[in-house]
Amino acid sequence: MAGSEEHADGAQVRRNHSRRGLLAGAAGALGALAAESVATAQPAQALTNPPVLLNQDNSATAATGIGTTNGMSVTLADPAGFGVVGNGGGTGGIGVAGFAAGNNVGVEGTGAGTGAGVSGTGGGSDGNGVEGTGGSSNGDGVKGFGTGSGAGVSGTGGGSDGNGVEGTGGGKNGSGVVGTGGSGPLGTGGVVGLGVGTATGVIGVGGGSGGIGVKGSGIGSQPGVFGTGDGFVGSTGGIGVMGTGGASAAGVAGTGGSFSAPGVSGAGGSTDGTGVVGTGAGTGAGVSGIGGATGIGVAGTGGSTGGVGVKGFGTGIDAGVFGVGGPQGGFGVVGFGEGTTGAGVQGQGASHGEGVVGEGGSGNAAGVRGTGGGAGDGVIGAAGSLGGNGMHGIAQSAAGAGVLAENTGGGPALKATGPAVFSRSGRLTVAAGKSSGTVTGVALTAASLVLATVQQNLSGLYVRAAVPNITASSFTVYLSKTASASTQVAWFVVN
Repeated sequence: MAGSEEHADGAQVRRNHSRRGLLAGAAGALGALAAESVATAQPAQALTNPPVLLNQDNSATAATGIGTTNGMSVTLADPAGFGVVGNGGGTGGIGVAGFAAGNNVGVEGTGAGTGAGVSGTGGGSDGNGVEGTGGSSNGDGVKGFGTGSGAGVSGTGGGSDGNGVEGTGGGKNGSGVVGTGGSGPLGTGGVVGLGVGTATGVIGVGGGSGGIGVKGSGIGSQPGVFGTGDGFVGSTGGIGVMGTGGASAAGVAGTGGSFSAPGVSGAGGSTDGTGVVGTGAGTGAGVSGIGGATGIGVAGTGGSTGGVGVKGFGTGIDAGVFGVGGPQGGFGVVGFGEGTTGAGVQGQGASHGEGVVGEGGSGNAAGVRGTGGGAGDGVIGAAGSLGGNGMHGIAQSAAGAGVLAENTGGGPALKATGPAVFSRSGRLTVAAGKSSGTVTGVALTAASLVLATVQQNLSGLYVRAAVPNITASSFTVYLSKTASASTQVAWFVVN
């Protein structure tokens, strides 16, 4: 690199070329040139190598060069296409140096057409093409100002996957590349990357000791990092922001601002686009959130016209939304209804699926539990319009009850408004001339109670006894006398 020397440890240290020393060298060279010009000053004449005359234009058919004994040289007006060429010599001298007074520019170049104003080609040993060192008080090393929609600084990487623009932060906390966006609306980013095809717009690789690949700090209400998936008109399927975590590191991590700003926020496209999409690997979660001390791990707010706050789609037989409560008795999933009639949790089954399914823990826990507020009901079941049951309980063990009603406050355990239908009840017809009749197909136990009563007003005729036969799953009703006509007896088995 021009203006540096190699040390044994590989580090490059800039030589201390003072402005005074460079100006003195330049003055000496110009003085020699002036002396030669004065000594030989004469009217213009046709010479093969005429002298350079001061205070007037000089024409030549070949380059004009000035050299020193230590190898430094300058070439002027080279017909090969160079206006000024400087050679710093083999001892680390600077080829071309410019010093300005006040706030003026030291070296300035103006390109023509699509040509560069200033162009540099690095040395053969991976030298830098253009290098700048900022002033002693936080000056910028290289600074560019774009015109129109042009970039202030633009870089194109080498053909072997070279980086277009690369920055290395100084000290311990210096940033490699820093960009400051314009004052316009969201999208005027400080650093913008545009991927082509399936290429990524911006790629960041964190350091091996937990460094962050890409980090952004938002100002005011603006996000720290902003990505737009579409990018160009006609493009489809682009991802706004994508992160790939390390072995146990997060792919995308965000820390919200001090005024309750979200750590990570995603806005879906205008036509049903998803704000944030996460794809887990193996048993990993697609999206995972860890709340603060009492904060929510993942929170979603539905759109203003009926949008869903959080929605999950399961694959195969897996759940669409799955929650695991905390180890101190926390709930897996909690929902709070809004307004005056909003439901806290709502489930809608498929054509033959249940709307809400609950499975109790192995320690005899309830599958579904409801606690009413104030005088509200704990659980309400509303039957379908085509004749479904409002509530349906099924016991799978002989020791269990399909529906258990219990009142620990002294009130009624079971209350029915409307007709009650029992499968262990019915009518027995005792034929005329008979004094008894038997009902079969009724499972009985030693605790079963058989109740029976005559359904007609017949003088002196009544049920004398109802005797169960547990083994035969039947019972026999005995009348007080022989029936003179067909007699109806209602029966009901309890327990």
